[in-house]
Amino acid sequence: MGPSYDDVVIRRGSVQETAPGIGVVWILDRISGVRKAINTDECSVWRVA
Repeated sequence: MGPSYDDVVIRRGSVQETAPGIGVVWILDRISGVRKAINTDECSVWRVA
């Protein structure tokens, strides 16, 4: 997990799978190596090149 600022959590990783019907994206966290589910209704997902 990256830095945290009050209610902001920054995760960096590659997208492994998406489920647009339920608003979930699974990423492989770059730092921990653990697969994480991100709820896109509650979070902002940014693509950074």
